[in-house]
Amino acid sequence: MTSSTQRDRKRTGWLVIAGLAALTAAEFWLSSVVRPALPYLAFTALLKAALIIYYFMRISQLWAREDQHS
Repeated sequence: MTSSTQRDRKRTGWLVIAGLAALTAAEFWLSSVVRPALPYLAFTALLKAALIIYYFMRISQLWAREDQHS
């Protein structure tokens, strides 16, 4: 793996972490300001779960060809 690819993956990882932090802040704000907050909190929780599953659990690689594993 080239250093450019490593840099891109690291940058993407930091962007995902920043996105998760922003969604957590949005959840905190929603829970303290919006009533009823449950539908909005459920939606942000689904977004966070999707980010975690896609990036950190690498679910997209389940359907990759065998010779494309990194």
